Amino acid sequence: MADQKSQADKFKEAARKLETDDDPERFKERVGKLVKRRSPARSTHEAPTEERARQRKAAQKSEDAEIDERVRANLKDHGA
Repeated sequence: MADQKSQADKFKEAARKLETDDDPERFKERVGKLVKRRSPARSTHEAPTEERARQRKAAQKSEDAEIDERVRANLKDHGA
């Protein structure tokens, strides 16, 4: 078990291999090429929230259409 490296040790070793362990700017430059960047306009929670809002709106629209149809049918049945 002594030969197993911690996550921090693995990271430090990788930084040395990339020759970024002593220069923060070089680190940002080189590691930045490896890391997928997120769009700054959206967080990871926005998309699911927007999707749920869209689904709720569609469900409400469908429910409103059903209610309208029932009201029309009742009016028709009662001679209005």
